[in-house]
Amino acid sequence: MNYLGLQEFLAVSPEYNQKKAATDKSLRNNMILTIIVMFAGLIFGIVLLFSIDFIAGAIFLLLFMIVFPIYAVTSEKRRKTDLEKYGNFLYSQYINSLNQQ
Repeated sequence: MNYLGLQEFLAVSPEYNQKKAATDKSLRNNMILTIIVMFAGLIFGIVLLFSIDFIAGAIFLLLFMIVFPIYAVTSEKRRKTDLEKYGNFLYSQYINSLNQQ
């Protein structure tokens, strides 16, 4: 029996390609949102730092310029891992269906 390889199967799988397109769009939107939130946090943190309260401004800058981007990158990696797992699941179903024939 002639099997398709994993990459060949995923290239022609409509379910995988649909989920990949949705994931790519979601990741792009999340990256845009991350950049917007970082700049808003930077502006608000600088205003807070120099005009209202230095410690609160420093904490705010730390939160929005370090913690939030780390969360965004971690979320992106998790989504890519989930997509890989979904692709492997579809491929295992394909192999099982061929073996049952």
